[in-house]
This record gives sequence, structure tokens and C-alpha cells, in this order.
Amino acid sequence: LEGPLAVYKGVTPLIPSIAPYMSLAFVGFEHGKQVVQSNNNNQNQIDKQKYLSINQLAIAGFISGIYTTPLIGPAERIKCLAQVEQKKSLQLAKEIYQAKGIKSFYKGGTFTALRECIGAAFYFGTYYYLKQNYLKNLEKEEKTNLNFPVFYNLLYGGLAGVSMWCIVVPFDVIKSRIQTAPENVTTNETLRIIRADVNKNGAKVLYRGLSAALIRSFPANAACFLGYEKARVLFDYYMDV
Repeated sequence: LEGPLAVYKGVTPLIPSIAPYMSLAFVGFEHGKQVVQSNNNNQNQIDKQKYLSINQLAIAGFISGIYTTPLIGPAERIKCLAQVEQKKSLQLAKEIYQAKGIKSFYKGGTFTALRECIGAAFYFGTYYYLKQNYLKNLEKEEKTNLNFPVFYNLLYGGLAGVSMWCIVVPFDVIKSRIQTAPENVTTNETLRIIRADVNKNGAKVLYRGLSAALIRSFPANAACFLGYEKARVLFDYYMDV
């Protein structure tokens, strides 16, 4: 039997990638916002556009996923294999490279990209839509203090994570099945196996692990957005000094 640390199996390759991954996610989102604003028909209003529509926020989030996919793909490949094989992450990385080179790290890349892009659309779309509505209501009430409370910061961040995982779990399950399949098994063959599994056992097979993902997601993403908002406040403060 494995001990309690077994729940952290396979996280080693993810640890060094988490900080750059989240940085790329937020940078990609900010770039996405610039892209959707640049498509505004009234160019004179671009700089004045304070709030984005839910569609614009979702598109900006989708663009964020394009930034994160190349980084998270290899880490996810190693993590998934480490969870099903009794091997160290470094050993697995060597074996993956020896099998088919760099491209082997991106096995299941299509579903990784779908998870990242669609997930980020819901992730950033949910958070910023809720935040914008809160600030709009303050403006309607003509409140002079437009600070964003920590409670709502945590709440909206947690809900963003939950909304993302509710949507992307099927993509994540398919991605993991493809990434852990033997090297001689093609993606199409794995998809046929998954399709047969769904026909036999129902769509629930695509939602395995959803409960654990949601339990983990709320506090993790609440903390993530709180850290981001506070870091922005500090950055703006020192930039103005």
C-alpha cells in the first residue's frame, strides 16, 4: 500500500513549471485583452474601454491557453506517466525522449491545447466577469471606494477554478489516457478505446476525478487570484513612487 504522499505522485515535473505557467497565463490573457480591444470598431474608444463583455473576456482567456500549452504539455506527459509507472520523473523524461524525441513529450497535444484554451476562456471569463459586475455595481451606487474586497477576490477566484474544471475534465481525461498509452498505440486507437468505454459505461467515464479536481480547485485558484491582485497593487504602488 502507498502512503498519504501517493496523492502527490507525479507532481515533481509540475513544480518548476507552475510559476512560469501562471505567469504565461496572465501575460497571455493581457495580450488577449489587447487583441479583442483592437478589434473595437471605434478605435478612439479603445483606451477608454474600461470593461469588456463576457465574449471578449472568454476570447482573451482562450488566447491565454495558446501561451501555456507549449510549456505545460511536456510536464503533463511526465506527470501522467509517473502516476501509472513506478519510475522517477527524470527517468521517465529520458525514456520519453529516447522513444520518439521531443515530439513524444507533446503526445496528446491536441487535447492539452483544448483543455488549456477552453479552460482559460472559462477561467478568466468567470473571474473578470464577476469582478467587473461587482465594480460596476459600486459605480452605480456612486461609492467613492472602489477597492476590491479580499472576500470577493477569493470567492470569484475559487468559482473561476470550479467553472473551468467543470468544463475541461473530459478533455483532461482523454488527454491523460492518450499520454499514458503505450508508444506503439496511436492516438486514434486510444480514442476508439475511449469511445467504446463511453458506449459501455456512459459519459461518466469522462468525468473521473471531477470531485477531487473541484475540491482542490476552489482554494488553489482563490489563492492564485488573491496573490495576483495583491501583486498588481504592489507593482502599481512602486511604479508610482
